[in-house]
Amino acid sequence: MSGRLNLVLRLEERQTDRVRVSVLVAPTRDPVPLDGVAICLVDEGREALSPRMLLPLTGTLANPIGSSVEVRAVGDIPDGSLVLVTAWIDGVAVEATCPADPCPDLHDHVTGRTAVHLPRRRPPLGALAADERCRLGRHFPWLAPKRPCPPRVVDDAGETARALTDDLGLDPDDADFVASLLAED
Repeated sequence: MSGRLNLVLRLEERQTDRVRVSVLVAPTRDPVPLDGVAICLVDEGREALSPRMLLPLTGTLANPIGSSVEVRAVGDIPDGSLVLVTAWIDGVAVEATCPADPCPDLHDHVTGRTAVHLPRRRPPLGALAADERCRLGRHFPWLAPKRPCPPRVVDDAGETARALTDDLGLDPDDADFVASLLAED
């Protein structure tokens, strides 16, 4: 916001590669000479994720004017991205941002209405290797991969004790006790 101009943004809809926002441009008191308005998606470092879209707003702005705009990113929109609107008044840029991450506003949250739905394209554990998922699956069975994990085969008794204590997450005292039990055989 500036002393002479208010810019209000609201995220209306978000998909994996695009957002739809409503933009309200309003003078605070007196008419304002508006040179132009542009909107684009930016990441956390303010690098552009979409082409800059120029809105057809120029001239003297005496009353509030609103528009709904869909902005498409070149690829998927990463978390932490922002919608950036820039308005120029007498050659001076006025900027406003709103998060491009899906979240309900206070009214929608209190009334229990889901304002934005974002479909997931990839599973949340897609970046883990198979052996990492197997290791997590031992402690949290719902995270285990669909194919069974290969069993760990160990010939050395000391290595067996270390593998068992690692798998069970035992503290050093319990690990020594397990090692002594395996050494008895």
